[in-house]
Amino acid sequence: MTAVRYHVEKKCPNNLGWTKVTFIESSNKAFCDGYVTAFDSMYPSDPYRIVKTDKDGNTKVVRETKGNGSVHLN
Repeated sequence: MTAVRYHVEKKCPNNLGWTKVTFIESSNKAFCDGYVTAFDSMYPSDPYRIVKTDKDGNTKVVRETKGNGSVHLN
């Protein structure tokens, strides 16, 4: 196992917290950056974040997006 792993989490609706996105985990941060950038560019989009996990188990959020609001009608 490599010393550092990255994974992507998605904000659950209704402020229920964050959930890990299935299969989006890598030792390469660029892989997770690409996923987050692609999904954040959609409209509407949920908030996403990239979490770094060190070999000793410490975690740190390295990137977080705010998401884009939902479509509304006036």
